[in-house]
Amino acid sequence: MRRAGVLIEGGVYHVSNRVASGEAVFADPEESIRFIGQIRKVKARDGWTVFAYCVISNHTHLRSEPHRRRFREEGCTTSSAGSAAG
Repeated sequence: MRRAGVLIEGGVYHVSNRVASGEAVFADPEESIRFIGQIRKVKARDGWTVFAYCVISNHTHLRSEPHRRRFREEGCTTSSAGSAAG
């Protein structure tokens, strides 16, 4: 498992997951719909900008930018060193 990286204020992030054996990430199509609903909830709750997401049978992708105000409210440590792409 990878360790969490440092969030850079203003950074744009690519988040992905994949099942190593190539099996389906979601056992049921309804689970993928719920996953998309969770993306929408976090976007609304935390004010993230979601540029794109993709749900494929064996992996997912999410491209987003966390909202700066939320970092300050939560007391997160961030860097202003520019943007990060993963």
